[in-house]
Amino acid sequence: MSQSMPCPACGLEPRTVSVDRAWGREVFATLIPAGAPAGGSAQSTVLLRELAALVEELGDGAREVRRTWYCGEPLPQVASADPPPTSAASIVELAPCCDRCVVVLDAHLVVVDGSAAAGSEPVTRASGLRAGESGGLAGATPDVRELRVAGVAGDPSSGSFDAECDGMFARMGELLALNGMTERDVVRTWIYLRDIERDYDAFNRSRRDAMQRAGVSRLPSSTGVGGAPRRGDRRCEMSFHAVAGAPGASPDALRIDALRTPTLNEASEYGSFFSRGLRLQRGGDLTLIVSGTAAVDERGRSRGEGLEEQTDRTLENIDGLLSSGEGGPSDVVRLVSYLKRAADAPRYRELLELAGYGAPPHAIVRADICRPELLCETEATACPRAVPG
Repeated sequence: MSQSMPCPACGLEPRTVSVDRAWGREVFATLIPAGAPAGGSAQSTVLLRELAALVEELGDGAREVRRTWYCGEPLPQVASADPPPTSAASIVELAPCCDRCVVVLDAHLVVVDGSAAAGSEPVTRASGLRAGESGGLAGATPDVRELRVAGVAGDPSSGSFDAECDGMFARMGELLALNGMTERDVVRTWIYLRDIERDYDAFNRSRRDAMQRAGVSRLPSSTGVGGAPRRGDRRCEMSFHAVAGAPGASPDALRIDALRTPTLNEASEYGSFFSRGLRLQRGGDLTLIVSGTAAVDERGRSRGEGLEEQTDRTLENIDGLLSSGEGGPSDVVRLVSYLKRAADAPRYRELLELAGYGAPPHAIVRADICRPELLCETEATACPRAVPG
């Protein structure tokens, strides 16, 4: 696949990874405005062209299912660029850790082979979307359905943050029901809080209450960081991914298990209702979804005084989670890293490369993390080779 040059300022490269599946291919891409002129308008225009070129290069059957813009400033032209109706498109004001790059684009596409997926549903627009929401409902195989939605929020005028956050989770439940799913089917959430230091405890209470009301026992993997939603009056916003077996499907068509490692306790033990990671097996296709992971130990305490110590612990945790799902660093197809200090990006990237995480598409952005002392957090997606169902 076509590749652009590295950014001359930070050295980060645009990268694309293609994974063969029983029904076709999954494609993960991080696009960097390396050759674009300075300025957000010019850079975002170039990235839109590169994404369109990637879709064209992938050919018939290619569908964009998710895109996330990480922007260092409000970019009206990005907000006005309509994504395909099948794409869960997020715009978050999290600045890339680079003095030159104003915007970075993280994208996920599928290429469905019609002969391999005979009888499957096409990728279609999700039902019940409102203005500002986007997403698609897909059935890559006849036995499994997937829903991805972005831009989910409560009513900013509802008063307190608690009420707005409760409304965000209620809206997720509504969208799931409109598309034939429930909260128990959610495998991944990304949640952005405008003021995470002020609102993180209230957010955790709201999430806990929503999960308990819905009877969720297998919690979704998740990332929750400080980031400004596109609409300036929103204090929180969510994207989510849900997966469910189709009606009448074999019980073997879909299996979802929690990833665990001895170096981490369950986040729910200290009030954060999410899984450290999930192992998602659809027939012979295996995906490992690692939540946003930081330098936390087996008792839930923050570990490490500086960047290098915290990075070592973060990667130890990610290594353990991947290993529990029959994967490792070489299977990773997507990374997003959130750094408290943008100046730490070159060394952080170097440490990940030394640990074997240098190859996949990787967006690195500056963000406030859930605890003031934590300097780094990384989420990962891995696709180990197919395993028996």
